[in-house]
Amino acid sequence: MILGIRPEKLSIVPAHAPYTIPCIVEHREYLGHESLAHVKITPTITWYVKDIVEGVKTGDRMGLQVSPDDIHWFDPVTKMRIGK
Repeated sequence: MILGIRPEKLSIVPAHAPYTIPCIVEHREYLGHESLAHVKITPTITWYVKDIVEGVKTGDRMGLQVSPDDIHWFDPVTKMRIGK
């Protein structure tokens, strides 16, 4: 299965917060009205997070949180959404 989460549904939180996915902030982009962070989950997996909090810097070890309602699953062959 393929996991799908929209960047605006991810929240960057302190690394020690409960129920988080550990990550390292690799890069921040300021896009005027919002910002985007590139975060490394594993050496080969990078995710993107919108509207990150002030004070988060490149190299910071953080955590990611997402509501279970915002997680979507897709069939790897058909690319069709599973459920709902």
